[in-house]
Amino acid sequence: MHAVFMISDDLTLTPDDLINEYRRLYTQACGSDPVIYYMGFGWYTLNNEVVHRRLIIEDMLRLNEMIRNRKRFPRPKPGLVQKLIDKLRGM
Repeated sequence: MHAVFMISDDLTLTPDDLINEYRRLYTQACGSDPVIYYMGFGWYTLNNEVVHRRLIIEDMLRLNEMIRNRKRFPRPKPGLVQKLIDKLRGM
């Protein structure tokens, strides 16, 4: 189980803590791994874009909300027509 902490602009959070939590949330919400590196002085490279720490934290809040909504409103199972379409695409 991962350590859960309050997502805030707490300056005691190390860049490694922030990166690890962001990776966990992003992977859970989007199903893929983000490319994120700490550059220094509060700046990160996120999926080939330079962003500030504050933007990472705001995105973490958004990802957290996506995860919470997905649990509340699960996706419906595909119907017969969708299964047929998927099967035809696989041919």
